Amino acid sequence: MADALLRQWTLLKLIPRAPRTADVSQLLARLADAGHTITRRQLQRDLNTLSTLFPITADDHTIPYGW
Repeated sequence: MADALLRQWTLLKLIPRAPRTADVSQLLARLADAGHTITRRQLQRDLNTLSTLFPITADDHTIPYGW
């Protein structure tokens, strides 16, 4: 549980402020650089979870989606 919390906290710090965005691949690489190796799907789950608690949203106007 502590690992997930630390990973999600790190992820929040890695998401750039609007209007800049980062896609899942970029965030996955940045998390790996920070020592958190997870799957793409787990990252997507974390982003969806965090978006219910914090004011972060996916920019679905482009593919890949930016966060």
